[in-house]
Amino acid sequence: MTAVDEKAQDLWDDYTTYKKAMFAKTKTKISPWKVIRANRKTEARVNAIKHILASIPYTKNREV
Repeated sequence: MTAVDEKAQDLWDDYTTYKKAMFAKTKTKISPWKVIRANRKTEARVNAIKHILASIPYTKNREV
């Protein structure tokens, strides 16, 4: 762990407080937040894509 990582750990509670405040002030019905866990980058990216695709209204089996 680097010195920067150690400092970030010391500030974790502050980061969390400001993160929660940001979400509370910027989440709206037209632009809601979707928090996606990012412990594994590949899984996080797949989950983000699934969320985006699920939010797009389209008709399945539509002929073009």
